[in-house]
Amino acid sequence: MNILLIGSGGRENAIAKGLYESEGLKKIFCTPGNPGIENFAESIELNTSNHNEVLNYCNINNINLVVIGPEIPLVEGLADFLTQYDILVFGPKMLSAKLEGSKKFTKEICKKYKIPTAKFNSFSEEIMAIEFLKKQKFPIVIKADGLAAGKGVIIAENLDEGISAIQKNFSGAFNEAGKEIIIEEFLDGTEVSVGVISYKGKTKVLPITEIVSENDFFDYEAKYLGKSQEITPARITKEQKTKVNKIAKQVYETLKMTGFTR
Repeated sequence: MNILLIGSGGRENAIAKGLYESEGLKKIFCTPGNPGIENFAESIELNTSNHNEVLNYCNINNINLVVIGPEIPLVEGLADFLTQYDILVFGPKMLSAKLEGSKKFTKEICKKYKIPTAKFNSFSEEIMAIEFLKKQKFPIVIKADGLAAGKGVIIAENLDEGISAIQKNFSGAFNEAGKEIIIEEFLDGTEVSVGVISYKGKTKVLPITEIVSENDFFDYEAKYLGKSQEITPARITKEQKTKVNKIAKQVYETLKMTGFTR
C-alpha cells in the first residue's frame, strides 16, 4: 500500500511512525513533512489547496490511502474531493470539519442538541462585543471563530484584557478567523481531549488525553501562544472518564443523526 500523509507537525510524525510499522505498507509520501517524518516517509511538495494537484499526484504514484492531519485541508474539502475519485481518505468530510473550522457553528450544534458546553454569545461587531463584555464576570474566554493556528483563544482576567482581546480580533490579528468572535463562560478544571474514529456506523474511542502546563512560563505559552503539553492517559477519576465518554458518544450520535459522518 502506498500512502500520502498530509501535515508537518508532531501529530503527523507520530502517524508516520505508526503507518511505517503497519503490515502491507509499501511506501509513505508526506507533504510538506519535517526532518523527523523523513525517518519514515519521503517528503514532497504539494499545494494541498489545489485539489487537482493532489489528485494527479495520487494517480501518478498509485496512492491507496490519503491521511489528512491539519484542519485547513479538511475545512477546504480535500477529503470530499478525493473520495469522489474513489481514493480512500482518513479524515472527516468538509461538513464535519466545519466543527473545527467555526467555533460558533460547533457551539450552536451543541446548544441545539443539548450537548454540554460552556455558555456563550457570538459577535460580528466590536462595539456590541465590548458592551456585552462590560456586563460579564471575569475571568472570561474570548475566541476567534475560525482557524487561528491554535492562537485564537484568550482567557481575559479583567475588563481591560477582555477589551484588548476583542480589539485584537477585529483589528485583523487572526485574519479572517477573527472577523467573528465567541465570548464564552470560563470553566475551571482539568482540560481533556478525546478523539473518536468513526466509519460506516462503527466507532473507536481513543484514550483520553489531558492537556497540562507545569510552570508560570508555560502558563503564558499555553494562554497566549497556543502551545500545550499533553499526557495520556488523563489523570481523571473513573467517574469523570465515564462522563467524558458519555459526552463523546452523544456528540457522535448527534453527528450521525444530522448527516455529518460518512
